[in-house]
Amino acid sequence: MKTAMLSLVLTATVAAQIKLPPGLTQTLPVAPAGSYFGDAVRFADCPLDKDNPLGVCGNTLFGGYGMYLSQLTGDVRVRFFEPVRGVAHFEIEFPSGLRGSEATMAAPLHYRYPVSATTVSSSIAITKGDVDMNTGEIKNLVMNLDIRNSFVEATVALNPNFRAGAIVFPYVEGTAIGKFENREDGLLDLTLFASTFVPMNNQIDGERVRMPYPGRAADGSYLGFEAPGSSLRPRLRLTTKASADVECGSQCPEIPLNTVRELSGMPFRSSLGDAFELDIPELGGGAVGRAHLQGRVEVQFGERYGDVVPVAFWALLPGAMLAEPPPSPLAGFTPNMLGHDERVRFPNFTYQPKNVALASDPFDTSVGILDLRTGRLLSDFVYRGVPAQDLFFTIFELNAGRIPGDTFRWRGPAKFERGQDGGLTFTFSGDVFLDFSTFLFPEPDYNPARVWRAGPQAVLNPFLNLQGHLPGPTPGGQMNGGFTGATSSFGDTISISYSIPCTGEGVSRFEFTNGANATRGGTFRMQNLAFVSCFNSRRSTLAAGSFDSINFTGYGTWSKDDEIHLATVHVSQAEGESYWSVQIDGGLVSNANNKPPQDGQFVGNSVGPPPP
Repeated sequence: MKTAMLSLVLTATVAAQIKLPPGLTQTLPVAPAGSYFGDAVRFADCPLDKDNPLGVCGNTLFGGYGMYLSQLTGDVRVRFFEPVRGVAHFEIEFPSGLRGSEATMAAPLHYRYPVSATTVSSSIAITKGDVDMNTGEIKNLVMNLDIRNSFVEATVALNPNFRAGAIVFPYVEGTAIGKFENREDGLLDLTLFASTFVPMNNQIDGERVRMPYPGRAADGSYLGFEAPGSSLRPRLRLTTKASADVECGSQCPEIPLNTVRELSGMPFRSSLGDAFELDIPELGGGAVGRAHLQGRVEVQFGERYGDVVPVAFWALLPGAMLAEPPPSPLAGFTPNMLGHDERVRFPNFTYQPKNVALASDPFDTSVGILDLRTGRLLSDFVYRGVPAQDLFFTIFELNAGRIPGDTFRWRGPAKFERGQDGGLTFTFSGDVFLDFSTFLFPEPDYNPARVWRAGPQAVLNPFLNLQGHLPGPTPGGQMNGGFTGATSSFGDTISISYSIPCTGEGVSRFEFTNGANATRGGTFRMQNLAFVSCFNSRRSTLAAGSFDSINFTGYGTWSKDDEIHLATVHVSQAEGESYWSVQIDGGLVSNANNKPPQDGQFVGNSVGPPPP
């Protein structure tokens, strides 16, 4: 595996080598079709001190974020410095500033605010970063900008001590990434993406936070309403390069504008994992760990601006799962999708991570720009979160003070497609490469007194794959099936029998037996169906009203006690994607799936491996 990774590194290095422009300075116009400033404002009512300054209570107003996009025009000037050890420092400025088109900030329920006079200009502090000459990837990017428009003006007028226009990306909880690419004219195309999280607290200098209504009072003053705990999530995408994505034509999906939709997760295509290359001789080599995920994907679609739409994403637990989540070692983070306990097999040792889940970043929410012409999100999409499981938390504790208190930035392509039944499919495949050199790694028993130190070439490659489906307007049907004597990824003997109405109405039946002798063994018999979603896989050719995949949740009995338990279940009968997953009480009582074999389809695909 090490040889294969080094081969990829060398290939990427040769192919992506960049050349700095003559005189080390260039000025290029931004491409308006791919350059936008926008925001995703969470209007909240979180008046309690315990929920602030971050506004973490669940009381969101207007049914979702207030989102908008303002298309940008203007020039970007870049000054480079001579490279040192393969890295060139650079500085960015906007000679005449960038100007944005008019837009309307819209939330799903009863909120619309006209956004005009958007400008983006350089602030007193310099926007700067470093570019890797081997790959063109930008590191250490810090953007200091002065951003103004009618919404910012109104927000500042209602909260005079709030500095909303001077924005630093990435600030504390944000993201700032980018890339330079060679052009035929000897200059370098530039693409940047930046986002950040700006909490407003419940009070600013003793005054309750207020957010703007459209229009003004008779005396010209701004109209506002109290919204303690509200927060801004400004976002900027700049590119000098025209999109090369192929248009989807008649296959473009129908997008439900200014709405929130819940997509059923497809666990076969939804997975969380890591490719370990730890440079630890005792382990005998590398390993790949992967757990498939149960849950849902919630998507908020904004208004249309030309050919683009802002979209926000949240990963969710399986439907009707109402249990209180266990406490997390990371403050503010809770499970969003549930994974399976699996084994990570190094040549000489085997690890067994437990309580696997995806925990999304609650602050730097994943918001992207959907190009309606292609069905793809502009540039690489960034999804932030952490793999919540005991091995990760052990590594975090062993390296306290060395690992930044930050979330992973899984980065890669994302797209929406039209399903065969007229529905909607969302797919994301992302990863990130992290330097793990000289970090401490535990032995399989996680004893802090017995650890190995990773070598100077150690890297981690965490990856995340998500796929969600929104069924088309087809009539409900019935899904039936079952098997006996199947084998789980842990070698347990599994039997399943089910008959579930896709509408949730009528007689439903589910029985599951895990034949393991260990604590995870037993039989579950469903008494009440609590949630169901029937849908078709991405390449299904079934007729309307027929489905090949089902997610459902039910309450029932477990053979080892007299308590009521919860089963979350997925079964796929799709061709080439046959898969089942059953978790009793979120996997705490029983946790089984037929994990597919490892191959390239489950590994992320974003920025490529790091340079040697």
